[in-house]
Amino acid sequence: MRWHRAAWAMGALLLAAGCVEDAQPTLDRDTRRLDGGRAVDAGSADRGPDAGAADAASRADARSDDAAAVGPDAGCSEGASAERDCPEGGTQSRRCGPAGWEAWTPCPTPCPDAAPSPIEVEAVHGDVVELSGLVFAPFAPRPSGPYDWVALEGPSGPPHQPVDHFYDAMRPANGGPPDDRETPEALWYVGPPGRYVIALFVGGDGRANCAVPHALLHLQATPRPTPRMRVTLAWRTDGDADPDDDEGADLDLHLLHPSGRNWFSAPPDCYGENPAPDWGEPGPRHDPALFADERGGAQPEVITLPWPEETGPLGARYCVGVHVFSLTTPDGELGPTHATVQVFEDDGLLFSAEQVLDIVDQFWTPVCVEVTPDALVAHARGDLQTPGPTP
Repeated sequence: MRWHRAAWAMGALLLAAGCVEDAQPTLDRDTRRLDGGRAVDAGSADRGPDAGAADAASRADARSDDAAAVGPDAGCSEGASAERDCPEGGTQSRRCGPAGWEAWTPCPTPCPDAAPSPIEVEAVHGDVVELSGLVFAPFAPRPSGPYDWVALEGPSGPPHQPVDHFYDAMRPANGGPPDDRETPEALWYVGPPGRYVIALFVGGDGRANCAVPHALLHLQATPRPTPRMRVTLAWRTDGDADPDDDEGADLDLHLLHPSGRNWFSAPPDCYGENPAPDWGEPGPRHDPALFADERGGAQPEVITLPWPEETGPLGARYCVGVHVFSLTTPDGELGPTHATVQVFEDDGLLFSAEQVLDIVDQFWTPVCVEVTPDALVAHARGDLQTPGPTP
């Protein structure tokens, strides 16, 4: 097989970042320093180890002696730890590593005194948003964690909760593992159209620690202007006793952009040798992806197009093609193969067709798809060229 697996990752939609008026920056405080278990008052200039020294030289000698006795690594035994109170509650700690005492952990972020002003944003149903990008300006100070993102309200029942990543990037609605509380980043799948409320609780035990959140998002989900398109190709071959092995009939699925005039051309034709072409605006929403290029037909080949363009202004339609690359194995000819092409509009079946293919380099064009502002429209064709267009 020339190409067995298309590398594909759905890019998350990054919306414009906004500042939160009530987000609390990391606190810089004058704190006391613990050296080797001894507390030294950082605010006193006259009560040091040289207090009472007769002259400046004596005071300098006394400071030097004290630094040697109580220096920054005094009492540091690798693996040991120390803890101290924070000025506004909670504690911070540090540990002793191979190079001496490590930096103190940040003090917990205090709870806000009042609920923040909500951030009003919009997103399209079915997209993915990176939540920290909606709350934190790129270079603004951020409060110290942990960070707890919680979807509080949705238009119809409990909403999807923020996740660390998605189990299947092609199907974000299936969810993913819980968000990592140690980082401010979180991903959220935009559910059906309506109003959502998402809150960020920071510090301590997160939501259980504070009565009000540090940030509040009011997100309005709007309908998609056009539905998603997904095309699949599956096949079975009469002479293939084991379709699960790496040998067998090799068919290739193609999806041609309306601007394309020739199959096997890049970038208009998405197929095994051009699995993730750039089809338009920056970002992945108008770009197709072939994420399974199989041999034998045990698993279907699949091309997805997250956001098809309206085809009226383009003057042509998206067309689906199937190329017979090989019908042989090292043991000889396999005979005819039975191919099935299906086109889905979101998760609903829009079109299905079958065809017997029995000659290498045959090219089957089962359907072309029109995209209107409201729906996908399948136009069956059934063209069969023998041989097909030259790769």
